[in-house]
Amino acid sequence: MTQVRAVYEFEAQPNSGELSISVNEILTVVREGIQGGWLEGRNAKGQHGLFPESYVVKINTSPALPEAVAIQHHNPPAFAVENSWDAPPTSAHYPRLPTSSNEQQLNDVAAPAVFVPASHDDDDFDDWTDDDEELSESVLNTADNPEMQTYISNNRITKGDAMVKQGTVRMKNINRFSNFVKSGMEDYVLLASRLTSKTEEHHEIILTTDGAEWIPVAQPYYCIVDKPKKESKLKGLKSFIAYSVKSSLSGIQVSRRYKHFDWLHERMSAKYILIPLPPLPEKQVAGRYEEDFIEHRKNILQIWVNKVCRHPVLSKSDVWIHFVTCTDEKKWKNGKRKAEKDEYVGGNFLYSVTVPNQPLDSSDVEQKVDNFTRSMRSFEESVHFMYNRVSETHKRLGGPYKTNWQKMGEACTGLCRSFDVNPSSKNEKVISALKETAKTLHWIGDEHEKLAKKSLDPLLDALYSYKGMLACIPDIVNVHKSAISKLRENEKLAIEGRVSSTDMEKVKEKVDSISYMMLAEITFQNHELGEDFKNMMATYLESQGEFYMNIGNHLNNLAQKFNVFGFMLQRYFISLSSSSSSSYPRHLRP
Repeated sequence: MTQVRAVYEFEAQPNSGELSISVNEILTVVREGIQGGWLEGRNAKGQHGLFPESYVVKINTSPALPEAVAIQHHNPPAFAVENSWDAPPTSAHYPRLPTSSNEQQLNDVAAPAVFVPASHDDDDFDDWTDDDEELSESVLNTADNPEMQTYISNNRITKGDAMVKQGTVRMKNINRFSNFVKSGMEDYVLLASRLTSKTEEHHEIILTTDGAEWIPVAQPYYCIVDKPKKESKLKGLKSFIAYSVKSSLSGIQVSRRYKHFDWLHERMSAKYILIPLPPLPEKQVAGRYEEDFIEHRKNILQIWVNKVCRHPVLSKSDVWIHFVTCTDEKKWKNGKRKAEKDEYVGGNFLYSVTVPNQPLDSSDVEQKVDNFTRSMRSFEESVHFMYNRVSETHKRLGGPYKTNWQKMGEACTGLCRSFDVNPSSKNEKVISALKETAKTLHWIGDEHEKLAKKSLDPLLDALYSYKGMLACIPDIVNVHKSAISKLRENEKLAIEGRVSSTDMEKVKEKVDSISYMMLAEITFQNHELGEDFKNMMATYLESQGEFYMNIGNHLNNLAQKFNVFGFMLQRYFISLSSSSSSSYPRHLRP
């Protein structure tokens, strides 16, 4: 097994499955490649857990550490709490902008690893990891490690055929390191990236009366996710659901599985780190071929596709266009390989963006971002509250509401039986009406259950999408805060004469580019919020109104069978007459 030596001190969080390590401690790695840049290993005492890969070096392959690195042993790579609205900006433990006097010295310091998109050696069109792949034994065999058991329990990881709910936002993110660094955004700000402007995929931000905005989509289009179909491979040994995806942009229909969407989401999340992506539906092992689950998954995928099509950047993304138009297997492999080797991801994506040639006031930008953050925090709370209320109503419609109406129907049936004990021809009409009432009330109960699917399912799906997208905002805001923090830091260095004015201007330009992208996203997301909730509530209320109008019509028809309608009409005219003559003396009123 691989052995590593700790070059930074790391303190584990309680009940997290992490392992505390000390500088120069020797550790044995039992599993590598864990999402978020972690390793699993044990120390000399036999203690087992997770620790950051960037905090250790391999003993056999790494040369002796330079003295400059040894000095930093007590200053590990900065990390911030993921998915937190109040996470502080990244602290400055990394090399600052090189100048002519200290450039060589900084080059000798080991820089933290920059995020590089995962490369898949297996380019087969239909042979990626399936949704139901079992987790590795090194994760699941943790009988001697209570902390790992707690971590697994908290993350709802199960083995075999049990359900695994790991959607694109539901799965716990154990990576506590700053996206600002691992995405390459810091290298972009400090001019450390070797890349330059890219022309193949280009986007532009302009200034309008509403502020910074992306140039709108020149040719709006839409995509339809439809026709889920169960297919198989390896002579039926493996089954899966394939969805047709058809774009109005090209008219081409392609077949895509859930894992293809998952791959696309991963690629786009890595590339566009300042753009909040809505989540995909949750992964699930048990019940994957049930009709309700397939329909639910299709609806969530449709919402996701709609969001991508409407976004000025995502809708023009090379990897997205490839996803919705490529039908040739060889071209698909080449496009997939190209996307996975794309260097213009994370911070480097900014080289593909042209911003206005107008400097920004960083304090003014911070104020706008803070206002947006408070707004999104409030929206997140409201969406969570509404989602819970709608979920509760959904359960009641198919439970207590349905049951109560049908129990009323049973009560009417009981009345019919009572009338039949001593039959009378005079009661035939009321008995017939009671039977019809019992039947209608039972039907109304069933209709309440159908209402949950017709009216509340679409609302829940839309709210689920917003819950996931709003959960991305804190990370995006923290990346921008880190950029502003880096700007402030270099402004101080410039005052001290440790950074040249030319380099300082370049850093300011880079941070302005990040701020322009942030402001453009704020403008777009604010507009989308209004449009989405307008359409969401209109659809919900229309279906509710249609439902209750239909129920009301049936109840009015029943009332007429009991001759109640005529009585109500008479009472109505009496009431109307009394109201119009209220100014007359009592003895003159009709």
